[in-house]
Amino acid sequence: RRLERDSRLTGGAIAAEADLNKDGLVSTEELSAWWKRRAGSLLAVSASRETAPPTRNQLLKLGLVAAVPCFTFGFLDNSIMLVAGEAIEGSLGVSLGLSAMACAAAGNIIADTTGQVSGGTIDRLLRPVLPAPGLSAV
Repeated sequence: RRLERDSRLTGGAIAAEADLNKDGLVSTEELSAWWKRRAGSLLAVSASRETAPPTRNQLLKLGLVAAVPCFTFGFLDNSIMLVAGEAIEGSLGVSLGLSAMACAAAGNIIADTTGQVSGGTIDRLLRPVLPAPGLSAV
């Protein structure tokens, strides 16, 4: 998409130009040969596009988008660890004679496992609420 936007070439035009034997299919070799022929001019067009540096407002939004999910995950991770550690200490800790630190470690394992399983759930839930920084892809 960036190549299409920067060079004003469409995917169809690239395929037609790269298809040397005109069989309607672009092989890996044909695409590689096309790229070797056109790379210099296409990269020059892309490099010549000037972009303005990010504004203070964009940087603040980017910082917010990056920080809020991390703080939220940390809060939930520690909350799960404390609740799980307390529950383990009250049940298995008493019956097996485990120390408070062993129960806390088991609670940490549960919290870490929960964090790994949940993946990017917090990020996906917060993304619509947080402001988009509006930065370009270049």
